Amino acid sequence: MQSKSHLELKSQAIQLLKKMGAVNIQEEFRINNMVIDVVGFKNNKIIAVECGRLSTDNKIEKLKLIKDIGKIIHLPYLSCTKNKNNYDYKNKILKNILRLKNIISIINFSKLMKISYPTVLKYCDILEAEGKIKIKDFGNIRLILI
Repeated sequence: MQSKSHLELKSQAIQLLKKMGAVNIQEEFRINNMVIDVVGFKNNKIIAVECGRLSTDNKIEKLKLIKDIGKIIHLPYLSCTKNKNNYDYKNKILKNILRLKNIISIINFSKLMKISYPTVLKYCDILEAEGKIKIKDFGNIRLILI
């Protein structure tokens, strides 16, 4: 049985995929002996969304090896779950990204903002899906582009 928090994240994942223009959105999608929490399809590629804790330490790396997957998003559990707090974090992150007017890594941005890396990463993925920022993924580093 899935927790309420996990179900809430899956609901957020579905909304995120819809904003990204994904179609045929499915939960508990099976591929290569793995189960992905939520997937959507766009431009003949899978957008995979993992919610909460990962079932294995290297699940993201394993998913990156699957050629049909075009994008992988991880929505971690956050210490704050109230919608107002989530809204405040998202707006605070966007406001400060726009104020920087520079390219910065997500990890350095999280240190600068004094907000946990998973929180910043989650909201950067959401802001990118909404078309408000661009992120370039180099595998070991993700840059926020203005």
